Amino acid sequence: MEVKWGEQSHEEMLFTAISYRWQDETTVNKKDQYQRLLSSTSLFGMLDDNIDDVLVKEELKGRAGRRLAGNFDGLDRNGDGELSREEYSAIFVATNNDD
Repeated sequence: MEVKWGEQSHEEMLFTAISYRWQDETTVNKKDQYQRLLSSTSLFGMLDDNIDDVLVKEELKGRAGRRLAGNFDGLDRNGDGELSREEYSAIFVATNNDD
């Protein structure tokens, strides 16, 4: 296969998209709260290199990691040098509360 330069990731590498729905979800009975919860922690999971369910400054890489690192001390509510999933989720809820 010949790989050509392109701005779309599907032109340069494999791209896979998965669609799913929550159990018992229908157009009438949407599970938006589950989707918000999933979205609120997906980046957390990507950054958690050692999968110990906390983030430390050394794990924060890339653009999103640098942005989070810049505010790390203020976001670490209990001052233990780690961001728990709960501390991280609170950030997402506070900035994306559309209820």
